[in-house]
Amino acid sequence: MTPEERWEHIERSFVEIAEAHKSFDRRLERIAERHEALAQTVEIIAGMQRASEERLAHYDELFARNEVRLGQLMDTMNRLGNIIIAHDQRLDNLENR
Repeated sequence: MTPEERWEHIERSFVEIAEAHKSFDRRLERIAERHEALAQTVEIIAGMQRASEERLAHYDELFARNEVRLGQLMDTMNRLGNIIIAHDQRLDNLENR
């Protein structure tokens, strides 16, 4: 191989290495962009999850309050039922006199 051929071979090698480096840089840049997009997506999903958990905690609180109210309502209905029974008995007693 002549010195000129060697020099051409070296130049071609450098060009190939430079092109491979550029290709690698482009791939690395795309990976970095995708990584950033994924990080943003994860942040959005985490925010949505936190909001969902807050709403769920609020609904749990409302449910607990409704359970108390339902218990009070059932107690009131039982009392009213007892009052109705007592009135019926009094009416029966008055009618039977």
